[in-house]
Amino acid sequence: MVEPVNDIRNWRITDPEPKTNLVDILPYSKRALALVYRNASKTILHTDYLQIAGAVSILKGLEYHHGRFLAVIGQLAKGISSDEEQLRHEAAAYVNRAGQFYYFCQSSLVKKICGHLSIPRLTDLMMFRNKHAAHRSVDNPRPEDNEQLQTVHAMSLSEFSGWLWLPKSESLKDGFPPFWGCAYVAFQIHTADKVVELVIERDHGDLMFEAYGVLERVLS
Repeated sequence: MVEPVNDIRNWRITDPEPKTNLVDILPYSKRALALVYRNASKTILHTDYLQIAGAVSILKGLEYHHGRFLAVIGQLAKGISSDEEQLRHEAAAYVNRAGQFYYFCQSSLVKKICGHLSIPRLTDLMMFRNKHAAHRSVDNPRPEDNEQLQTVHAMSLSEFSGWLWLPKSESLKDGFPPFWGCAYVAFQIHTADKVVELVIERDHGDLMFEAYGVLERVLS
Protein backbone atom coordinates (compact mmCIF):
# COMPACT_ATOMS: atom_id res chain seq x y z
CA MET A 1 0.00 0.00 0.00
CA VAL A 2 1.34 3.42 -0.99
CA GLU A 3 1.51 5.99 1.80
CA PRO A 4 -0.64 9.07 1.02
CA VAL A 5 2.38 11.34 1.54
CA ASN A 6 4.11 9.58 -1.37
CA ASP A 7 1.45 10.70 -3.86
CA ILE A 8 1.95 14.11 -5.46
CA ARG A 9 -1.81 14.47 -5.75
CA ASN A 10 -1.99 14.88 -1.97
CA TRP A 11 0.35 17.87 -2.01
CA ARG A 12 -0.27 21.40 -3.13
CA ILE A 13 2.61 22.40 -5.38
CA THR A 14 2.78 24.99 -8.14
CA ASP A 15 4.80 25.52 -11.29
CA PRO A 16 7.41 28.22 -10.45
CA GLU A 17 7.61 29.41 -14.09
CA PRO A 18 4.38 28.31 -15.84
CA LYS A 19 4.99 30.36 -18.98
CA THR A 20 8.66 29.49 -19.43
CA ASN A 21 10.18 26.56 -21.30
CA LEU A 22 12.06 24.20 -18.99
CA VAL A 23 15.36 24.77 -20.79
CA ASP A 24 15.14 28.51 -20.01
CA ILE A 25 14.49 28.13 -16.27
CA LEU A 26 17.34 28.76 -13.86
CA PRO A 27 18.53 27.94 -11.28
CA TYR A 28 18.39 24.21 -11.85
CA SER A 29 16.44 23.51 -8.66
CA LYS A 30 13.63 25.71 -9.95
CA ARG A 31 13.78 23.94 -13.31
CA ALA A 32 13.60 20.60 -11.48
CA LEU A 33 10.54 21.75 -9.50
CA ALA A 34 8.84 22.79 -12.74
CA LEU A 35 9.79 19.43 -14.27
CA VAL A 36 8.11 17.59 -11.39
CA TYR A 37 4.97 19.74 -11.60
CA ARG A 38 4.66 19.24 -15.35
CA ASN A 39 4.94 15.47 -14.95
CA ALA A 40 2.43 15.19 -12.09
CA SER A 41 0.42 12.59 -14.00
CA LYS A 42 3.31 10.11 -14.07
CA THR A 43 2.80 6.97 -11.97
CA ILE A 44 6.15 7.37 -10.25
CA LEU A 45 4.94 10.61 -8.67
CA HIS A 46 1.89 8.80 -7.34
CA THR A 47 4.04 6.19 -5.59
CA ASP A 48 7.45 7.75 -4.84
CA TYR A 49 6.88 11.49 -4.66
CA LEU A 50 8.84 12.06 -1.44
CA GLN A 51 11.99 10.50 -2.89
CA ILE A 52 11.78 12.63 -6.04
CA ALA A 53 10.88 15.83 -4.19
CA GLY A 54 13.73 15.20 -1.77
CA ALA A 55 16.16 15.04 -4.69
CA VAL A 56 14.93 18.48 -5.79
CA SER A 57 15.61 19.76 -2.26
CA ILE A 58 19.15 18.42 -2.50
CA LEU A 59 19.66 20.54 -5.63
CA LYS A 60 18.43 23.55 -3.64
CA GLY A 61 21.01 22.73 -0.98
CA LEU A 62 23.82 22.58 -3.53
CA GLU A 63 22.76 25.98 -4.87
CA TYR A 64 22.59 27.40 -1.36
CA HIS A 65 26.13 26.36 -0.48
CA HIS A 66 27.43 27.51 -3.88
CA GLY A 67 25.83 30.90 -3.28
CA ARG A 68 27.31 31.12 0.21
CA PHE A 69 30.73 30.15 -1.15
CA LEU A 70 30.62 32.96 -3.71
CA ALA A 71 29.33 35.44 -1.13
CA VAL A 72 32.25 34.69 1.19
CA ILE A 73 34.74 35.12 -1.67
CA GLY A 74 33.09 38.45 -2.51
CA GLN A 75 33.47 39.62 1.09
CA LEU A 76 37.12 38.54 1.16
CA ALA A 77 37.80 40.29 -2.16
CA LYS A 78 36.30 43.57 -0.87
CA GLY A 79 38.05 43.34 2.48
CA ILE A 80 34.69 43.20 4.27
CA SER A 81 35.70 39.94 5.93
CA SER A 82 38.93 38.09 6.66
CA ASP A 83 37.27 34.85 7.74
CA GLU A 84 38.62 32.45 5.12
CA GLU A 85 37.61 29.43 7.19
CA GLN A 86 33.98 29.79 6.11
CA LEU A 87 34.96 28.58 2.64
CA ARG A 88 36.13 25.24 3.98
CA HIS A 89 32.89 24.71 5.91
CA GLU A 90 30.81 25.56 2.83
CA ALA A 91 32.93 23.22 0.71
CA ALA A 92 32.36 20.33 3.14
CA ALA A 93 28.62 21.01 3.19
CA TYR A 94 28.55 21.20 -0.62
CA VAL A 95 30.32 17.84 -0.88
CA ASN A 96 27.90 16.19 1.53
CA ARG A 97 24.91 17.47 -0.46
CA ALA A 98 26.53 16.12 -3.64
CA GLY A 99 26.92 12.80 -1.83
CA GLN A 100 23.20 12.76 -1.04
CA PHE A 101 22.37 13.16 -4.72
CA TYR A 102 24.91 10.49 -5.65
CA TYR A 103 23.10 8.00 -3.42
CA PHE A 104 19.77 9.04 -4.91
CA CYS A 105 21.30 8.01 -8.26
CA GLN A 106 22.29 4.67 -6.72
CA SER A 107 18.82 4.01 -5.27
CA SER A 108 16.80 1.01 -6.41
CA LEU A 109 14.14 3.39 -7.73
CA VAL A 110 16.53 5.22 -10.05
CA LYS A 111 18.41 2.07 -11.09
CA LYS A 112 15.15 0.35 -12.03
CA ILE A 113 14.24 3.22 -14.34
CA CYS A 114 17.62 4.34 -15.67
CA GLY A 115 19.93 1.37 -15.29
CA HIS A 116 23.57 2.49 -15.27
CA LEU A 117 24.04 6.24 -15.08
CA SER A 118 27.09 8.17 -16.19
CA ILE A 119 27.60 10.76 -13.44
CA PRO A 120 31.38 11.40 -13.49
CA ARG A 121 31.33 14.73 -11.61
CA LEU A 122 29.21 13.43 -8.77
CA THR A 123 31.26 10.23 -8.63
CA ASP A 124 34.55 12.14 -8.35
CA LEU A 125 33.27 14.25 -5.46
CA MET A 126 32.50 11.09 -3.53
CA MET A 127 36.19 10.81 -2.73
CA PHE A 128 35.96 14.08 -0.76
CA ARG A 129 32.77 12.85 0.86
CA ASN A 130 33.99 9.36 1.76
CA LYS A 131 37.52 10.26 2.86
CA HIS A 132 36.99 13.63 4.54
CA ALA A 133 33.52 15.22 4.75
CA ALA A 134 31.11 12.46 5.84
CA HIS A 135 33.86 10.81 7.86
CA ARG A 136 37.65 10.94 7.67
CA SER A 137 39.78 8.05 6.53
CA VAL A 138 42.20 8.89 9.35
CA ASP A 139 39.40 7.98 11.79
CA ASN A 140 37.92 5.06 9.86
CA PRO A 141 40.48 3.84 7.30
CA ARG A 142 39.65 1.35 4.58
CA PRO A 143 42.22 -1.21 3.38
CA GLU A 144 43.35 1.10 0.56
CA ASP A 145 43.97 4.03 2.92
CA ASN A 146 47.63 3.78 3.87
CA GLU A 147 49.13 6.14 6.43
CA GLN A 148 50.25 8.69 3.83
CA LEU A 149 46.82 8.82 2.19
CA GLN A 150 45.10 9.17 5.56
CA THR A 151 47.22 12.27 6.18
CA VAL A 152 46.46 13.73 2.75
CA HIS A 153 42.73 13.05 3.16
CA ALA A 154 42.65 14.65 6.60
CA MET A 155 44.23 17.81 5.18
CA SER A 156 42.12 18.16 2.02
CA LEU A 157 39.32 20.51 3.19
CA SER A 158 41.04 21.62 6.37
CA GLU A 159 43.10 24.62 7.39
CA PHE A 160 46.23 22.44 7.13
CA SER A 161 46.02 22.27 3.33
CA GLY A 162 46.63 25.96 2.59
CA TRP A 163 44.99 27.44 -0.50
CA LEU A 164 45.26 26.17 -4.06
CA TRP A 165 44.67 28.87 -6.65
CA LEU A 166 43.70 28.43 -10.31
CA PRO A 167 43.91 31.59 -12.46
CA LYS A 168 40.67 32.67 -14.10
CA SER A 169 42.31 33.84 -17.32
CA GLU A 170 45.35 32.98 -19.45
CA SER A 171 46.87 36.41 -18.77
CA LEU A 172 47.16 35.56 -15.08
CA LYS A 173 48.88 32.20 -15.48
CA ASP A 174 52.51 33.37 -15.27
CA GLY A 175 53.53 34.72 -11.91
CA PHE A 176 50.19 36.14 -10.90
CA PRO A 177 49.74 37.08 -7.24
CA PRO A 178 46.82 34.93 -6.05
CA PHE A 179 44.11 36.92 -4.36
CA TRP A 180 40.39 36.63 -3.82
CA GLY A 181 38.25 37.21 -6.90
CA CYS A 182 41.06 36.87 -9.45
CA ALA A 183 41.55 33.13 -9.11
CA TYR A 184 39.42 30.09 -8.43
CA VAL A 185 39.77 28.47 -5.04
CA ALA A 186 40.43 24.76 -5.51
CA PHE A 187 40.65 21.78 -3.18
CA GLN A 188 42.38 18.51 -3.97
CA ILE A 189 42.21 14.96 -2.69
CA HIS A 190 43.71 11.79 -4.10
CA THR A 191 44.15 8.07 -3.94
CA ALA A 192 47.37 6.30 -4.83
CA ASP A 193 46.68 6.79 -8.55
CA LYS A 194 44.07 9.54 -8.98
CA VAL A 195 43.80 13.23 -8.11
CA VAL A 196 40.35 14.87 -7.81
CA GLU A 197 39.76 18.63 -7.75
CA LEU A 198 36.84 20.47 -6.19
CA VAL A 199 36.46 23.91 -7.79
CA ILE A 200 33.01 25.02 -6.68
CA GLU A 201 32.93 28.41 -8.39
CA ARG A 202 34.07 27.04 -11.76
CA ASP A 203 32.34 23.66 -11.91
CA HIS A 204 29.02 24.16 -10.11
CA GLY A 205 27.02 24.69 -13.31
CA ASP A 206 28.30 21.48 -14.87
CA LEU A 207 27.55 19.50 -11.71
CA MET A 208 23.99 20.85 -11.58
CA PHE A 209 23.46 20.09 -15.27
CA GLU A 210 24.55 16.50 -14.63
CA ALA A 211 22.28 16.13 -11.60
CA TYR A 212 19.27 17.69 -13.32
CA GLY A 213 19.79 15.28 -16.21
CA VAL A 214 19.22 12.38 -13.82
CA LEU A 215 15.84 13.77 -12.74
CA GLU A 216 14.97 14.33 -16.37
CA ARG A 217 15.64 10.66 -17.15
CA VAL A 218 13.72 9.46 -14.11
CA LEU A 219 10.63 11.42 -15.19
CA SER A 220 10.96 10.85 -18.93
